[in-house]
Amino acid sequence: MTTRGLHRNHWTLILTGTPTIGTQAAIESVSDKDFLEDLLGELKTASGADMKPFQALLRVQVANDVPLQTHVVTARHTE
Repeated sequence: MTTRGLHRNHWTLILTGTPTIGTQAAIESVSDKDFLEDLLGELKTASGADMKPFQALLRVQVANDVPLQTHVVTARHTE
């Protein structure tokens, strides 16, 4: 989820999950180029375009407390 930062012109990206391994997977995912392309596709946003505030629900496949795969279930702009 993105939300306004302390200054109106700045944005904050909030990553959460349950349990902690879900948060770890979310953090690792937004650092992965292929995942970001999938997320941008779900948001219908071109690569390099200005991002609008959004929310996304991810599904994480975990084995032995290690996130293996993360998929975008749904994503939407909030503004």
